[in-house]
Amino acid sequence: GKTLITHGADNTIRLWEMATGKELSQFKLPNTGANALVSADGKLAVCGAPNNTIKVWDVTEGKELRTITVPNQQNFAGAIGGAAGLALSPDGSALVFATTPEPSTLWIKRQSELAARPLPGTDHALYPSFSLDGRWIVFVAQGHVRKVKADGTSPITLSDSAVSPFGGAAWLDDGSIVYVGPRLTELSRVSSDGGRITKVFADPALIGFGIGSPTPLPAARGVLFIVCNSGCVSMALYVLDLRTGKGHRLLDEAGFPLR
Repeated sequence: GKTLITHGADNTIRLWEMATGKELSQFKLPNTGANALVSADGKLAVCGAPNNTIKVWDVTEGKELRTITVPNQQNFAGAIGGAAGLALSPDGSALVFATTPEPSTLWIKRQSELAARPLPGTDHALYPSFSLDGRWIVFVAQGHVRKVKADGTSPITLSDSAVSPFGGAAWLDDGSIVYVGPRLTELSRVSSDGGRITKVFADPALIGFGIGSPTPLPAARGVLFIVCNSGCVSMALYVLDLRTGKGHRLLDEAGFPLR
């Protein structure tokens, strides 16, 4: 695409022109936590909020549409930033979120169901991401990349070389998964069916920094990701072209990539 959507530390969602780095528009999320994401069409924003809730906003109208309450005795795991604890299905009909206390667990809330329900086999899970057809969810848990069906069955381990808790995984349109690992400055790729793992990015200049929040680009052309120092006091937004294996710095202090 020609545009980029990010979520900054000031809880503002911004639309950027990728060719020039120019900010085109912005939408302020009031009183939210660190986690946020946008729908595939860019019309909905989902974000953590006070009082252990998750809110859905209409970005175009600037109004709140609904509030999802995290189940009793659970807390929304939204302290890491980006969309570490959130995932929205491609058609927008299902939301997955991670909860604490440890071990963190994934829950799924569908529009057609009154309450969220836990997904078995997702202990210690962060960075959930849906497959293109919405049937599977990939996540990172204690150094493993795993996937589980959206109905909570058939959990499968795809890789044991992921970095966590900071890091992440992205499910690409071609069915492959790009994740942070085996080092915090590297990205690897594995098929969603498992099998051979290929390192797709490693930059010695990033030693002392960390890669996080890989976000897929259309047609599996590449991924967006952030590079930040300890505590993510400062961060830069990068893009990796999977056709050439080259990474490029896009923006400084842009925030976490959302789409």
